[in-house]
Amino acid sequence: MSLRRHLAAWAALACALAGAPAGAGLTVSGRDILCDGKPLFLRGAYYVQPAASHQYFLIELDEEQLARDFRAARQAGLNCVAISVNWGEFMPSLDVAERRVEWDAAVAQRLRRLLDCARRENLIVNLWFCTARMPAGVPGAKWNEPQTDRCGHEHAGFYGYVWDNYPGCVQFDEFEWQAFLDFHRRVAALTRGYDNVILDPLDWQHLNMNYWSWANARNLAAWRAWLQAAKAELSHWNTRWGEANASWQDVVFPMDDWVRKTAARHAGSPYAGKPNTPEGPKTQDFRAWHDGLCNDVAKAITGALKQVRPDLLIGQRVDLWHYGDWRANTWAVGKVDFLFHGWYSNTPEEARDARPHIEGAVRHVTERWPRPMPLVFWETGMTVPADLARAEAERLQALQLAATETTTRALGLSGWMWWTWRDYCLSDTALHYGLTRLDATPKPALTGLPSDAGE
Repeated sequence: MSLRRHLAAWAALACALAGAPAGAGLTVSGRDILCDGKPLFLRGAYYVQPAASHQYFLIELDEEQLARDFRAARQAGLNCVAISVNWGEFMPSLDVAERRVEWDAAVAQRLRRLLDCARRENLIVNLWFCTARMPAGVPGAKWNEPQTDRCGHEHAGFYGYVWDNYPGCVQFDEFEWQAFLDFHRRVAALTRGYDNVILDPLDWQHLNMNYWSWANARNLAAWRAWLQAAKAELSHWNTRWGEANASWQDVVFPMDDWVRKTAARHAGSPYAGKPNTPEGPKTQDFRAWHDGLCNDVAKAITGALKQVRPDLLIGQRVDLWHYGDWRANTWAVGKVDFLFHGWYSNTPEEARDARPHIEGAVRHVTERWPRPMPLVFWETGMTVPADLARAEAERLQALQLAATETTTRALGLSGWMWWTWRDYCLSDTALHYGLTRLDATPKPALTGLPSDAGE
């Protein structure tokens, strides 16, 4: 069978299983994700294995587990899995001075084999682009020591999570930012030939500057350059903010409790001992700079992806971030097709009666969004209190998932995606998140899910 006929056959089966006739693949219209013109309801989960998750996912993936896991997910009623695609997995290192990157062809082919397996099991794959693992050589990338997880798996050290000179390097268009964009283009190119893919590249956690990076010299230089471009006289900003900075080198970001717990702890931090910045002109100016830079990032990343795969749908995760609150002016900027937003229960009471919390989380978006568009309830899950018995936790998880299914459908959403498919070993909490246990046996939440994956 030719590749084109094979893809057409897959699309026919996938759309049929999703309750829509075969045809032209995934598109959006108004508040719906469509499969050949018919609304598609996604039911998904973040796919991890006990030892392979987050920054270790493609590095430590056991490919022999894929087929049986994906088949079990499909048989249980899911039609989508989300996976991490980490910058540092595909680009293990870069050299800023030589403007050179290392590319891991083995990891790239591992992704394609995963996509092949998902296609055989008629699953859509949501590619969640992450900076949990970053290339060695990224200026200021945080080194994380080797660790042994809760199940005894030993993991090598890695760079990741904190990208210290971000977003300053974006404003100055430095090499590491260019390499990050190239990572997106290369991963998009790896998906050629696969119609069972959606893209998740705009996670609010890595769109925003990390609080630990408040004292980074490159970020401060970017902030000061933006201010000087708007008004070159330092006296203007001193008067506006009620400050007495003697030089531009004294101008720092606003100070708050989050910064006190993070950047202010660095040795020699300019924030140590400073009072919190009152809500007012300085925080407003920070929002204008930071939100504008976030929008530049979103435009660049989505543009890079669509340049390679203009047909693939791109979602953006929205969430509360401290400065600017919900910041709806940063939503659906660039080539974004739909939004993601979710909620976690943190108490048994919330899990037991999840509907009002889900409705409230959805209102946070629909009361603010720039235009009606599809909304997928991702990510969502249940945080298990430490003193909760496993049997009771699983019972409550089943109640919450059932409420998620009925409530998201009643609200006209385009689906939900659960954190996670399987319990995993990275932390004590992670041992409880899954719809299946460490030994791959399903929990009541999964066994109680209606088996058709679209209706």
